[in-house]
Amino acid sequence: APRAVFPSIVGRPRHHG
Repeated sequence: APRAVFPSIVGRPRHHG
């Protein structure tokens, strides 16, 4: 799993843009 766990569904880091 990536560093970010909650956005694992989106597959993107903590920075949303």
